[in-house]
Amino acid sequence: MFPSLFQVSVNEAVTMTCLRIQRHKLMQTPFHLRPS
Repeated sequence: MFPSLFQVSVNEAVTMTCLRIQRHKLMQTPFHLRPS
């Protein structure tokens, strides 16, 4: 139970970090270079 719960929380943290990095990169990308 504890390992699976820990794994879920780690996966959520990694996912949130990846989304935040992608959003940061997208904000720093010029508009005409963004993928549609």
